[in-house]
Amino acid sequence: MSEQGAPAALSKRFLAVRCSEHTYAVPVDRVAEIVRVPEMAKVPQAPAALCGLANLRGSIVPIADLSRLLRLASEPLSDSARAVVIDAPAPYALLVNTVEGIVNVQASRIEQRHSLKGAAVSSGDDSVFSNDGEAVRASFTQGRRGEQRR
Repeated sequence: MSEQGAPAALSKRFLAVRCSEHTYAVPVDRVAEIVRVPEMAKVPQAPAALCGLANLRGSIVPIADLSRLLRLASEPLSDSARAVVIDAPAPYALLVNTVEGIVNVQASRIEQRHSLKGAAVSSGDDSVFSNDGEAVRASFTQGRRGEQRR
């Protein structure tokens, strides 16, 4: 059965984003909104992945660079860069190079395998990773900006 023809109960919907030449995914039901990269206040001695704090409609939201979280090379921000706001008890946003769209993935193609407690799906030439939101948040709220990454 193809991904397109998979019954809803056997497939999951993800928001596909590009980051450092790779495709990553966030479960659609975890995405609160997608916004242009807002102005951010820097946080002294924050972990390297934390870009800063932004005021989104009166709420202070931490914004983390997904490429730094995944220990990939960061790229300069372009006009297509976006902040994907994650709906969680303590909302946060992930800075990505581009948003590609919604993808449907058969549940049987999702494997648990990423260091950020995520899932991986092979999709053509790319692997699509879906990370556990709380593990992602913990990864940029621990450590200090000056610490060496291994």
